[in-house]
Amino acid sequence: MYDRETESRWSQFLGSAVDGPKQGSELTFVPSVMVTWGAWKTEHPDTLFLDTGSSRRSYDSYEDYYADLDAIGAYGETNSDRRFDRKDIVLGVAVGDRARAYALGDLFRNKIINDVLGETSVVAVFDERSSLATVFDRTVAGRLLTLRQAEEPLHMTDEETGSVWNKLDGQAVSGPLKGEQLTMIPSFQLFWFAWSDFYPDTTVYRASQSP
Repeated sequence: MYDRETESRWSQFLGSAVDGPKQGSELTFVPSVMVTWGAWKTEHPDTLFLDTGSSRRSYDSYEDYYADLDAIGAYGETNSDRRFDRKDIVLGVAVGDRARAYALGDLFRNKIINDVLGETSVVAVFDERSSLATVFDRTVAGRLLTLRQAEEPLHMTDEETGSVWNKLDGQAVSGPLKGEQLTMIPSFQLFWFAWSDFYPDTTVYRASQSP
């Protein structure tokens, strides 16, 4: 993307200017989640919806691209890393100089993965019905929590206090910690080849790593 003021070009993925007068400048990431409208509306019924007036397609124009395993982005692949298949979807997260990828298959099986990335204790969460996959810092008010799946698909509980947390925004909705909120860490759902290109030193989650 580019900015109209200086016509510098910016990487959407890195959030930094790659050329032009603003080269080297960085945008501030605002964490967000990609989730079905139904799930979001249920949790946040007063949400406002931005309608740009564009036509709403009933199909995905990239379906052929997804299916073609030889079609690898606009510029191909610069880092041939076969720990996953090139077009496997992963949840990628970077904290400081550490990066990790979680395979959607692992997230599907576990729903919640307590993990440690560098000096940061994180939890990767997933819900297949709402297409939610995101990452939180699991330290709240100086207290390290261990999260587990609750009966409600979009909720989780911590072993330490039994509080119930919302997966969408990380807020405690009941229990001793009600009102507290987990800090969301920017994460990305994307093809493995893209994540490993941008983060060639990334680690990948293995089940035996979970604390």
